[in-house]
Amino acid sequence: AGKTSLVTAVAAAAGRPLTRINLSDQTELVDLFGSDMPLEGGGPGEFAWRDAAFLTAMQQGEWVLLDEMNLASQTVLEGLNSCLDHRGSVYVPELGRAFTKHPEFRIFAAQNPHHQGGGRKGLPKSFLNRFIKVHVEELTGEDILAISAHLYPQFNREQLRKMIRFNFELHHEVVVKHSFGRVGAPWEFNLRDLMRWLDLLHTD
Repeated sequence: AGKTSLVTAVAAAAGRPLTRINLSDQTELVDLFGSDMPLEGGGPGEFAWRDAAFLTAMQQGEWVLLDEMNLASQTVLEGLNSCLDHRGSVYVPELGRAFTKHPEFRIFAAQNPHHQGGGRKGLPKSFLNRFIKVHVEELTGEDILAISAHLYPQFNREQLRKMIRFNFELHHEVVVKHSFGRVGAPWEFNLRDLMRWLDLLHTD
């Protein structure tokens, strides 16, 4: 539905740097906050703390987009809680230190409905209530045609319509009817896939 693109466009219009972090069930707090890493130019076994992207953005007042929020583990959700509530900080036990968020720091989160599977789950209400919730409807064929025609004016509309129709039919066969492609599911066939296809045709 273009959720990531929407946040990216808002950040660009506001002149704010945006850090996008894709979450999964494998994401750990060290991926967000940081960890001890081998020291560049240091001796064997010499480590130093290095901030991860989220912690850096939080301190510098940047915007962060957490994508696929409902794939994150409970540990990650709990770790994020303290910077979303009245405390406005995160505590890193490895350093024995709390980091306070910059006043300009903003968090955006995006997710697909949990019924789409792939490990997605419903988030706790106590966590969701920390956000302003915005529901974005799925793009229609006409929406996708308008976007594609704007980004790739070199293709005529009939070509684009055929590609969009194929994408929708593929989605229906694989995702709705399960005619094939069951291994590795769930699959999605969306605007991103169409953009990749058009990019390939454009570079040929």
